[in-house]
Amino acid sequence: MKKWPVVFAFVLALSFGGMLLLVALSPDFVEPVSLLSQEGVPEDSPIWEKKLDDLADYLISEGVLSTGDYGLLSAGVATDARLYEDVELYWWDVKNLEEGTAEYKAYEEAVSEGVIDLWSSGNLMNVTVHGPFAIGYHANYQGDFDRLLELFYAYCAEE
Repeated sequence: MKKWPVVFAFVLALSFGGMLLLVALSPDFVEPVSLLSQEGVPEDSPIWEKKLDDLADYLISEGVLSTGDYGLLSAGVATDARLYEDVELYWWDVKNLEEGTAEYKAYEEAVSEGVIDLWSSGNLMNVTVHGPFAIGYHANYQGDFDRLLELFYAYCAEE
């Protein structure tokens, strides 16, 4: 009867020692990455100062969107989110996003995973992100999505 408490104490001591070793070998604190830090987009790029109206006007002038008519998408996903002819355009005011908000979470997910999980419901919206903008499309989009993406990247790369 006395051997089980000894075995249990030995297993607990090994577990505790293993956890200490794991913590001791883990890396030191790493500073969080700025929201303005994105691969291929320098923090001083002028793209961070542009708004969704600017992107929409550019896509209309290039002919991939025919009109400026749009519907508003879900609030809380982005600072400004609109639906133009089955093309979703998102814009985040990255400099003023508050950590912990739904917009902040949506932006982080969009940048790191290429999706927005609508209010953590499991409803995933695939998007392409560049700077403070994201673009997505519906399955019934009638235009040339490759051209749309090409123009989106060209707009975001303008100096």
